[in-house]
Order: sequence, then C-alpha cells, then structure tokens
Amino acid sequence: LYNNKYLTDINLPKLEIIADNFLVNNQSLRIVNLPRAKGIGNGFLYTNENTDEINLPLVKTLGHDFMYVNKFLTKVNLPSVEDIGGDFLYTNNNLTNIDLPLVKRIGGDFLRRNQSLKTISLPSVTNIGTRFMQNSILENVDLPLVESVDIGFMSNSRSLENINLPSAVYVGSDFLGNNETLINVELPLVKTIGNSFLTSAKSLKNIKLPSLEIVGNEFLYLNKELTTLDLPSIKVIGSDFLYYNESLSTLKLPLLEGIGNSFLYSNKSLTDLDLPLVKDISYSFLQSNKSLKNINLPSVRGIGSN
Repeated sequence: LYNNKYLTDINLPKLEIIADNFLVNNQSLRIVNLPRAKGIGNGFLYTNENTDEINLPLVKTLGHDFMYVNKFLTKVNLPSVEDIGGDFLYTNNNLTNIDLPLVKRIGGDFLRRNQSLKTISLPSVTNIGTRFMQNSILENVDLPLVESVDIGFMSNSRSLENINLPSAVYVGSDFLGNNETLINVELPLVKTIGNSFLTSAKSLKNIKLPSLEIVGNEFLYLNKELTTLDLPSIKVIGSDFLYYNESLSTLKLPLLEGIGNSFLYSNKSLTDLDLPLVKDISYSFLQSNKSLKNINLPSVRGIGSN
C-alpha cells in the first residue's frame, strides 16, 4: 500500500503486527482503524497529508516517523501506547488535543512543529528525547515523572506560560530558548544544566533552582525582566553567565567556586556582589556594570584581562 493515491478508508480488524513503511504516501487516505494492532514499525502513515482520524486502541509500541507530516489530522486514539520512536507526529498543523496516559518513553523530535496543539497529557512519561515539542503553541506543560531533559526542550515555544518538572535532576542545552511569555520557572531538584538555558526569555520574572550546582555557558542570556536570583547550591558556572540581564539588582551565589568568561556582562542594575569562595576569575569579569558599588572577593588568587 505504498503510493496509493485513491484509497480513502482502511479497516483491518484482525491485524496485530505492522512492519516498516506501512501506508506510506497515500494522499487520499482519511480514516484508519486497526482495533487489534499491538506493534507498529517505522514510517507508519508517512506523508499521508489527508488522514484526519486514526484509531489504535491496543498499540503499545510505535516506531520512528509515525504519521510524519499529516497536515489534516484532528483525532488520535492511542490509550495503550508506552513507547514512542523519533519524529512522532512531526508537522501536524491541525491537531489540537492529544492524550497519552501510559506513554513512558519518547524519542527525539516529539510533536515538533505542531502549531495547533493546545493541550497534551503525559502523566506517565519518564524519558524524553531531543527537541521535545519545539515550535509549539502550548501554554501549559506538566511532566511530573521526567528526570532528565535532553537538548532543545521546547525551544521557540512562544506561548508557554507554565511548566512543571518536579522530578527533573538534569537539563540539557537550549532549554526553553526564545520563550517570550514564560514568567515563572521552578526546578526544585535540578543539579546540572547545559548551555543556553532560558536564553531570551524576555518575560521571566521568577526562577527557583535551589539544588543547582553546575551550569554551562549562556545561563539566562538576555533576560531583561529578572530582578532577583538566588542560587544557594551553585558551585561552577560557564561563560556568559547572566549576560545582558539589565534589571537584575540582587544576586546570591554563596557557594560559587568557579567562574567562566564574561561573568555578569552588562548587568546595569546590580549594586552589590559577594563571592566569598571564588578563587580564580577569567576575562571580561563584570564588564559594563555601571551601578556596582560594593564587591567582596576574599578568596580570589588570580584575575584575567578586562
């Protein structure tokens, strides 16, 4: 059933296992009903742009490229699925709601570029792959069991207002980049954060990271609304830390030991800075901080240029 341009409906009531590339490029297929299917291989319904309804009540495993580029899909029933491969429902612009109550593991590029999806339920998910839901319009995301967040998590999701990751201990690079509506972030258990964390989150006003110990480069890069930041457990930070955070007036880093390049570059509102444990400072330290009046560095042994 590869390249069947005129097939509109398919019903296979006894089919249980489906191999790779089933129903690829069937441009007229609208309704798919596979009530006994339990496992589906890669490339299922790949580029079937007119499919608008699919029913797979018993499927537990989905391969890669499941319904890749299906622009008219409005209804998906997957109540039993537990494992999802990469590129799940990539570029499906009419889907507004999806409920995946039993899903535990999700591959990369999950629901990426789904411009109409407004609500999603993933109460059982523990592992998610790279570029999770990039370019989405979701306003709220609740992932109560996820412990590790891979690179590119929901970057360029410009409508996001609330996110809940109470179990996460690790966050990869490009986390929630360019999320202009996000106001509050709380990650109570996160200990390590990769590069480019919440860059250009222009509305961010409150953030709580009580367990954070290590962060990569470009932490909170270009976040103009944040005024107070308390990182009580942080020990090591990368380059471009709090670069161009013009409203930041209060900063607490009591356990910080290591500092990267361009620390607090152009933070115009900061007046006091206390770094009791920092021993070595790299170049461009506190450059263009015009309001800074008091600084305490009792343990510093060496300072770089600028």
